[in-house]
Amino acid sequence: MIDAQRARPRMIWPGRRPNAGRVSLWVWLAVLGLGIAAALPVIRTATVTESGTELQLLEEERDRLRSEIRSLAAYVGQLGSLDRVEVEAIERLNMVPVRPTAVLVVDVPPPARRLPTRFLPAPIDAQAVSAGAASSSSIWQRFADLLILE
Repeated sequence: MIDAQRARPRMIWPGRRPNAGRVSLWVWLAVLGLGIAAALPVIRTATVTESGTELQLLEEERDRLRSEIRSLAAYVGQLGSLDRVEVEAIERLNMVPVRPTAVLVVDVPPPARRLPTRFLPAPIDAQAVSAGAASSSSIWQRFADLLILE
Protein backbone atom coordinates (compact mmCIF):
# COMPACT_ATOMS: atom_id res chain seq x y z
CA MET A 1 0.00 0.00 0.00
CA ILE A 2 1.32 3.38 -0.97
CA ASP A 3 0.89 6.33 1.28
CA ALA A 4 -1.41 8.89 -0.28
CA GLN A 5 0.53 11.92 0.86
CA ARG A 6 3.77 10.57 -0.48
CA ALA A 7 2.29 9.80 -3.77
CA ARG A 8 0.95 13.25 -4.25
CA PRO A 9 3.50 15.57 -5.82
CA ARG A 10 4.51 18.61 -3.80
CA MET A 11 3.75 21.91 -5.21
CA ILE A 12 6.31 24.62 -4.87
CA TRP A 13 5.04 28.08 -5.27
CA PRO A 14 7.10 30.09 -7.64
CA GLY A 15 9.31 32.64 -5.82
CA ARG A 16 9.07 30.91 -2.49
CA ARG A 17 12.08 29.06 -1.16
CA PRO A 18 11.78 25.90 0.91
CA ASN A 19 13.44 27.44 4.09
CA ALA A 20 11.71 30.83 3.93
CA GLY A 21 10.39 30.74 7.54
CA ARG A 22 13.78 30.15 9.16
CA VAL A 23 16.45 32.72 10.00
CA SER A 24 19.86 31.83 8.70
CA LEU A 25 22.90 31.30 10.93
CA TRP A 26 24.81 34.38 9.79
CA VAL A 27 21.91 36.61 10.87
CA TRP A 28 22.04 35.08 14.37
CA LEU A 29 25.80 35.59 14.49
CA ALA A 30 25.42 39.22 13.41
CA VAL A 31 22.79 39.87 16.12
CA LEU A 32 25.00 38.22 18.72
CA GLY A 33 28.02 40.30 17.62
CA LEU A 34 25.99 43.53 17.81
CA GLY A 35 24.80 42.61 21.30
CA ILE A 36 28.35 42.01 22.50
CA ALA A 37 29.54 45.23 20.86
CA ALA A 38 26.75 47.15 22.59
CA ALA A 39 27.60 45.58 25.98
CA LEU A 40 31.33 46.44 25.86
CA PRO A 41 30.95 50.18 26.63
CA VAL A 42 28.62 49.37 29.51
CA ILE A 43 31.14 46.92 30.98
CA ARG A 44 33.98 49.43 30.53
CA THR A 45 31.95 52.19 32.20
CA ALA A 46 31.20 49.90 35.14
CA THR A 47 34.91 49.06 35.50
CA VAL A 48 35.92 52.74 35.35
CA THR A 49 33.25 53.64 37.91
CA GLU A 50 34.46 50.89 40.24
CA SER A 51 38.08 52.07 39.87
CA GLY A 52 37.02 55.67 40.52
CA THR A 53 35.21 54.66 43.70
CA GLU A 54 38.24 52.71 44.91
CA LEU A 55 40.51 55.66 44.12
CA GLN A 56 38.24 58.01 46.05
CA LEU A 57 38.31 55.69 49.08
CA LEU A 58 42.12 55.52 48.93
CA GLU A 59 42.39 59.32 48.73
CA GLU A 60 40.12 59.66 51.77
CA GLU A 61 42.30 57.17 53.67
CA ARG A 62 45.44 59.11 52.65
CA ASP A 63 43.92 62.40 53.84
CA ARG A 64 42.89 60.80 57.14
CA LEU A 65 46.42 59.43 57.68
CA ARG A 66 47.99 62.80 56.86
CA SER A 67 45.70 64.48 59.38
CA GLU A 68 46.64 61.89 61.99
CA ILE A 69 50.35 62.42 61.28
CA ARG A 70 49.93 66.19 61.75
CA SER A 71 48.13 65.72 65.07
CA LEU A 72 50.79 63.27 66.27
CA ALA A 73 53.56 65.69 65.28
CA ALA A 74 51.84 68.42 67.29
CA TYR A 75 51.56 66.04 70.25
CA VAL A 76 55.28 65.17 70.01
CA GLY A 77 56.09 68.87 69.94
CA GLN A 78 53.99 69.37 73.03
CA LEU A 79 55.72 66.49 74.82
CA GLY A 80 59.13 68.05 74.21
CA SER A 81 58.28 71.43 75.75
CA LEU A 82 60.36 72.38 78.78
CA ASP A 83 57.32 73.38 80.84
CA ARG A 84 55.75 69.94 80.43
CA VAL A 85 59.03 68.21 81.26
CA GLU A 86 59.34 70.29 84.43
CA VAL A 87 55.76 69.49 85.49
CA GLU A 88 56.32 65.76 84.85
CA ALA A 89 59.60 65.82 86.81
CA ILE A 90 57.97 67.47 89.82
CA GLU A 91 54.69 65.50 89.83
CA ARG A 92 55.65 62.03 88.63
CA LEU A 93 59.31 61.75 89.60
CA ASN A 94 59.11 63.84 92.80
CA MET A 95 62.04 66.00 91.79
CA VAL A 96 62.61 69.44 93.22
CA PRO A 97 63.74 72.60 91.45
CA VAL A 98 67.43 73.40 91.66
CA ARG A 99 68.55 75.78 94.38
CA PRO A 100 71.13 78.42 93.58
CA THR A 101 74.63 77.00 93.78
CA ALA A 102 77.59 78.55 95.50
CA VAL A 103 80.71 79.15 93.43
CA LEU A 104 84.12 79.04 95.13
CA VAL A 105 87.04 80.74 93.50
CA VAL A 106 90.49 79.33 94.40
CA ASP A 107 93.51 81.54 93.73
CA VAL A 108 96.11 78.92 94.65
CA PRO A 109 97.78 77.02 91.80
CA PRO A 110 97.30 73.25 91.77
CA PRO A 111 100.05 71.04 93.18
CA ALA A 112 102.76 69.63 90.89
CA ARG A 113 101.70 66.59 88.98
CA ARG A 114 103.30 63.37 90.10
CA LEU A 115 103.23 60.13 88.19
CA PRO A 116 102.83 56.73 89.82
CA THR A 117 106.01 54.64 89.77
CA ARG A 118 104.60 52.25 87.21
CA PHE A 119 104.53 55.12 84.70
CA LEU A 120 108.10 56.26 85.42
CA PRO A 121 110.77 55.05 83.02
CA ALA A 122 112.51 51.89 84.19
CA PRO A 123 116.16 52.21 85.22
CA ILE A 124 118.49 51.26 82.41
CA ASP A 125 120.39 48.06 83.12
CA ALA A 126 123.79 48.04 81.42
CA GLN A 127 123.95 44.27 81.16
CA ALA A 128 120.50 44.06 79.54
CA VAL A 129 121.40 46.73 77.00
CA SER A 130 124.65 45.03 76.09
CA ALA A 131 123.01 41.63 75.83
CA GLY A 132 120.21 43.07 73.66
CA ALA A 133 117.52 41.55 75.84
CA ALA A 134 114.04 43.02 75.78
CA SER A 135 112.88 44.99 78.81
CA SER A 136 110.65 43.26 81.36
CA SER A 137 107.72 45.62 80.73
CA SER A 138 104.98 44.49 78.40
CA ILE A 139 104.21 46.11 75.09
CA TRP A 140 101.07 47.74 76.55
CA GLN A 141 103.06 49.40 79.31
CA ARG A 142 105.52 50.76 76.76
CA PHE A 143 102.63 52.03 74.66
CA ALA A 144 101.08 53.73 77.70
CA ASP A 145 104.47 55.32 78.51
CA LEU A 146 104.57 56.83 75.04
CA LEU A 147 101.08 58.32 75.41
CA ILE A 148 101.48 59.85 78.84
CA LEU A 149 103.33 63.12 78.57
CA GLU A 150 104.34 65.25 81.50
